[in-house]
Amino acid sequence: MNAEEYKSICKRADALQRGVIEATEQAVKGRSDLALKLREILNGEAIHKPDSHNGKEESDYFLVKLSAEDTEQIQDYLLDAEGNAVGLNGETTPIASHYASLVDVWQRYIDFCESEINI
Repeated sequence: MNAEEYKSICKRADALQRGVIEATEQAVKGRSDLALKLREILNGEAIHKPDSHNGKEESDYFLVKLSAEDTEQIQDYLLDAEGNAVGLNGETTPIASHYASLVDVWQRYIDFCESEINI
């Protein structure tokens, strides 16, 4: 695979970076079934990097294939975590911002999956 093909695949909404999946796994650890599914993705094969790629394991991307039900439950957990991390006076905290960014990534994934179904 060349660098352009790799970049194109990694830009897809169903290609998530290792750190995003790990952070999501931590957020949903209360739901062991969801955490296990995320761990299975991480234990699977990452998208093959081109020979010219210098990134280490932290820069791995994985193609994610989860059910609509699973992704909705992940989204719910992240939204709850974001809400619980907001300051007492309603101010956004760094932790709330972190969860908000994860919510955005998973919403993009949900939108992508829905558009694939409607094609």
